[in-house]
Amino acid sequence: MNISKLINIFLRGSTLLSRVILFLFIAKYLEPNQVGLFGLVLASIYLSVYAVGLEFYVYSTRELLRYNKSNWGHFLKSQCVLHIILYFLTFPLLLTLFIFKFLPWNFVVLFFLILFLEHITTELVRLLIALNKQISSSIVLFFKSGLWCIVITIQIIFFKEFRALEYILLSWIFSLVVALLIALVFLYKIKIGGWRNRFKYQWIVKGLKIAIPLLISTLAIRAIFTIDRYWVEILLGSEILGVYVLFIGFATSIMSFMDAGVFSFSYPNLVKSYNLKNIKNFNKETKLLKKNTILLTSFSAIVALIIIKPILFFINKPIYFENIFIFYWLLAVMIIYILSMIPHYLLYAQRYDKVIIKSHLIAFAIFVITTGFLSGSNPNYSVLIGLIFSFSFILIYKTLSYLKNNT
Repeated sequence: MNISKLINIFLRGSTLLSRVILFLFIAKYLEPNQVGLFGLVLASIYLSVYAVGLEFYVYSTRELLRYNKSNWGHFLKSQCVLHIILYFLTFPLLLTLFIFKFLPWNFVVLFFLILFLEHITTELVRLLIALNKQISSSIVLFFKSGLWCIVITIQIIFFKEFRALEYILLSWIFSLVVALLIALVFLYKIKIGGWRNRFKYQWIVKGLKIAIPLLISTLAIRAIFTIDRYWVEILLGSEILGVYVLFIGFATSIMSFMDAGVFSFSYPNLVKSYNLKNIKNFNKETKLLKKNTILLTSFSAIVALIIIKPILFFINKPIYFENIFIFYWLLAVMIIYILSMIPHYLLYAQRYDKVIIKSHLIAFAIFVITTGFLSGSNPNYSVLIGLIFSFSFILIYKTLSYLKNNT
């Protein structure tokens, strides 16, 4: 493993660890219903990022990699115009979260500030990855997603007055501002050209035709990981929601680790190899993707199983021990999801977008139907079974589709 990959894993690992530690101390010092509300805010923001971003980067990244960075400026300028328009269209719609009391009104300003900054920094991280600046992207990601966790964790431990969601969200805003400034410095040094060229409206329209279907498929997955929380609250109450949020936070942290160690390196190389029709290199990257995904997923799962009980002993709240079965189910869900990313990135690189879209939409339907059918007879397991069924379908469908198109 080369030094850049090790540094990248260390930075992403530090980000991941800081998030896990934050969840741990939030669970220790805040009541489960507050942990649950925090989870709803997180899920709503992350889902909303897709609404304002439209997953346009999926199209733009593949397109940008076809050109020299000296020509990227006018493409990126055009994309900025698109996002400004989307802000004006989506922000009023997102107010319905507060109007219908899904989220409390006292969070409304913080919510939109975080959403705005989270989207911008996310796009800049993706741009740095497209430029093969993985270490720079990981540094920005650390300040974006890790710094605020460290700051608020220290505050929560030593100052009782900071044990409130408002202060947690303010720390997140501070971290996002720092991350944005660092990302802009990195991009300034790269000196991307072409900013004075005219807007490419036709490029935006073409991109939207490709991005919107992909957005729908991505929203289907994100909707599963948002609706599940609301569904748990309806079926089992706010305290069990807090338990669910803690455990799914731990489980999904494995995906962050995989992004750092595998996916952020693999997919740009897969796309480039396919664009250049370099079959030998594409097959080499495919083997590395499979090998690294399986090895790191296995390692992460074993570590998670070893440390979960010591973590719960530290939190020292019986409700988490009483419902530890939720963690085991969610860990299984995440392993299936991560394994499905192998055929996902291979299909993405080869531009089999329709397969990805179809699989996600059907998976969403499976989740809703399964969970809804079981909610009355088995409320404790209905959401968990719905997740297992939907992500198992994605893994099987994408794998079979890739094999069908490459044999």
